[in-house]
Amino acid sequence: MSSSRPVPRARVEYSVAVKENARPPIRVFSETLRAHQANQWHRGAVDLKPWIGKDVSLVLEIRPASTEVPAPWSDRILTAWGGPRLASRTWERRMSKAGDFARRLCPSLVCDPTGKERPSVIILVVDALRADYLGTYGFRGEISPNLDRMAVESVLFENCFSQAPWTKPSIASLFTSLYPLTHGLTDHVGKFWSAASPELRTGELRTGVLPEQAVTMAEVFRGAGYRTAAFVGNPWIGPEFGFDQGFETYGTPQKTHILLNKARAWLDALPPGVPFFLYVHLMGVHSSYQAREKDYQELRGSRSLGPDRRLTEREHRQIARHIEGMNWETADDHRWLNAWKAQYAGAVRKADRDIGALLDHLSRVGVLDRSLIVLTSDHGEEFLEHGFWEHGAELCDHQLHVPLWIRRPDAEGAGRRVSDVVGLVDLMPTLLSLASIPAPPSGQGRDFSSSLLGGDSRKSSQLSFSTATTTDPGLHVARDGRYKLVWEGDTDSVRLFDLAVDPDETQDLSAAKPELARELRLQLLAHLQSVSARALSKDTAPLTKEVRERLKSLGYLQ
Repeated sequence: MSSSRPVPRARVEYSVAVKENARPPIRVFSETLRAHQANQWHRGAVDLKPWIGKDVSLVLEIRPASTEVPAPWSDRILTAWGGPRLASRTWERRMSKAGDFARRLCPSLVCDPTGKERPSVIILVVDALRADYLGTYGFRGEISPNLDRMAVESVLFENCFSQAPWTKPSIASLFTSLYPLTHGLTDHVGKFWSAASPELRTGELRTGVLPEQAVTMAEVFRGAGYRTAAFVGNPWIGPEFGFDQGFETYGTPQKTHILLNKARAWLDALPPGVPFFLYVHLMGVHSSYQAREKDYQELRGSRSLGPDRRLTEREHRQIARHIEGMNWETADDHRWLNAWKAQYAGAVRKADRDIGALLDHLSRVGVLDRSLIVLTSDHGEEFLEHGFWEHGAELCDHQLHVPLWIRRPDAEGAGRRVSDVVGLVDLMPTLLSLASIPAPPSGQGRDFSSSLLGGDSRKSSQLSFSTATTTDPGLHVARDGRYKLVWEGDTDSVRLFDLAVDPDETQDLSAAKPELARELRLQLLAHLQSVSARALSKDTAPLTKEVRERLKSLGYLQ
């Protein structure tokens, strides 16, 4: 017998409260654990500084987390607290300088099974950052000196691709190691309403939510004893849409400098010796490309912008209002293609300075050389290369090719460049492997840590798959290191490109190479069948007024 009703996973909430005299207890800690985290111990820390020198009681509780439908196996779950300890924070800070106290207090928090210190993990995502607008990927001009320096100290992947050309499905794949057709965040509800739409008049705007059944990278790190936090500037991946699963702290400041200040403050407040997982999502490169005039002028003449030309009236009308230009530009500047590219390049330069300041801080506080630091993006950006502005509408490499480099502790393996085809969906199993933490069996990405560590990359090459455009849900891509197949499901038509000689994807070779097109199509169809068969249940959440205003400022709402 089968049922279409979604079955919730069992959830248990652990909490700690402090009770002082006759006052009501004050809850100081809570964590909800789910079924995939069973059969293991989970550790947490509680700061009791406000009650130093006072006579208090600690109340430790366990209760079933509420669900609309009780999990059928919930009555068979056994839970327990084990070995609570009190420690002086002053003594901890003093002793942890040598690492001894942290290891004695809680060795499984800081060490892998071999006794080696577990690395902390920092993921830096620069929204809408094209790989070819960085110096380390070939851009000519002083556009990204800080990121280029970091790349030299890292292992760089030349062929990393997003699983979708816009933020929500792309980051859902990064967080869960699931493809878009499995996690289900391929809907575009909320992006294209016109002023006459009834949803706008009634306020009933809703959009997809990351399913609770999906196991996130943050949940796995937290279950392994890591402290977890995210600071994100993109409203599509806010906590109201399920992206906060597994994070102790989830901040959503709009302004970049506030976001980075909060991330630094969170890092500085962490107990020493405890590994952490930090996710930072920056919006400085996303339209409206808020570049400084000096950066714009210095990058306006870069040959990497390509041939300049005057925009046609139709092309100029397509420019969204939220990227109408800088107030220091002339009216004629708006009519030239490379003026827009230079604005974008100037925004990349500003993001480079912001990240450079963060990297300097990580170095000063001793975090840099004890961490895995990842730099990537959720998708690229298009400037009419295929008839579109911005991103989301196409599966061309301008929208899918993203930078990726990983700086290992003490810059091990620095300077290596890897040509393997990898995807954002592969980051979760790879980073967990590098931290000696087992990946959940639900993941669909692959562990490419062998390539990162200098293994035989030829054995780990694979196809990259992408979908979930904002205009055509039936459009899919499969590509290897050289060839790329674009398949339109509604018409069963294909296009084939040889990216080694045609990087702009202008020459369709499907008729000239029918066998290759057929083989890639079969592999793509097998992939789609596999990921669709594991599709999770879908749900939606309303768009609040605040989120609607933020999406409007980014051009997603009219």
